[in-house]
Amino acid sequence: MRVVKIMFIIMVLIMMPFALCAGGAQEKEVITWVGQCQFGAGSIEYDSFKRACDLINLQSAGRLVVKPNSAGSIVAGTKQFDAVDSGTLDFALDTSAYWRDKWLVAPLFDMEVAGMSAAEQYLWLLEGGGVELAREMVGDKYNVYITKAASLYPPEIFLSTNKPINSLNDIKGMKIRTAGDDGEVFSRMGASLTMIPGGELYEAISRGTIDAFQFMSPAGDASIGLDEVVKYLYLSPVRQPCSVSLIIVNKSKWEKLPADLQEIVQTSFLSEAWHFYGRIAQADAEAIQGYKSRGVKISQPPKEVEDEMKKLAEEMYKKRAAEDPFYAKVYESRQNWKVIIDSVYNKL
Repeated sequence: MRVVKIMFIIMVLIMMPFALCAGGAQEKEVITWVGQCQFGAGSIEYDSFKRACDLINLQSAGRLVVKPNSAGSIVAGTKQFDAVDSGTLDFALDTSAYWRDKWLVAPLFDMEVAGMSAAEQYLWLLEGGGVELAREMVGDKYNVYITKAASLYPPEIFLSTNKPINSLNDIKGMKIRTAGDDGEVFSRMGASLTMIPGGELYEAISRGTIDAFQFMSPAGDASIGLDEVVKYLYLSPVRQPCSVSLIIVNKSKWEKLPADLQEIVQTSFLSEAWHFYGRIAQADAEAIQGYKSRGVKISQPPKEVEDEMKKLAEEMYKKRAAEDPFYAKVYESRQNWKVIIDSVYNKL
């Protein structure tokens, strides 16, 4: 009997480490985040957002589970910042142009009319101090953290319309949907502006609620059927040379996240951004052929329209900078970065 007891004790001692390991595995903390992006289901932009989320899930080995949602699934695509602030969303892919009601300077973290290219804008954010300035802008008033992660988009369509644009006069009185600083420029050119979520554009342009809109690049617009409801497509990088959407996180949730998982979140989105840029460049070329096959007339806007937009945009930015020290700080940072890039690479 004594031998049996001794054998039992030995077996318990042998099995104890395995039991402890099994127990540890069961008790491993799994962090779950719910996120949303400003693009609708079915769009190639939402598919890209989902791929980055899938990459986070894979690289974290299940320690961080992120659940992606398309615009409007939880909150309106234009209200994601407030949802992250309140904790309704844990994170979001969001365009800073939608924060203009809080900070006039916010759209500059997305793009600048007649400004930098996509690569220049992206690198300014990551390496030129842009993200740090965005964090300074948000400050401590909001429970939102601006990560060093973003999605990168090529030049958007100048305008999709059902009315031809042959001169500056054609802009006057045109009902245009837009979201960024170009809206103020269009307004100064005599247009009537409105802000409509992307998911409502198909019906709005079909019913004549608006005459024209800007939303995404050709592939992005075509992915949600907008190529079916327009007659004219005007392409030019002047209005929006690029677009960069930021990954914002509820600050309280971010601070509780282990450092290695923070890095996985950021690098997953950074990696996907460059892959997506390559994919969308090819997709845009294919989409343009699709527009043509539908009989959509594709052209560049009149030069006088582009020139007027450049002139008015420069006047607008300089006026804002003269009136607001922080705006001036951001604007100067951008101009200095572009000078550095141009001085090196434009001479090659």
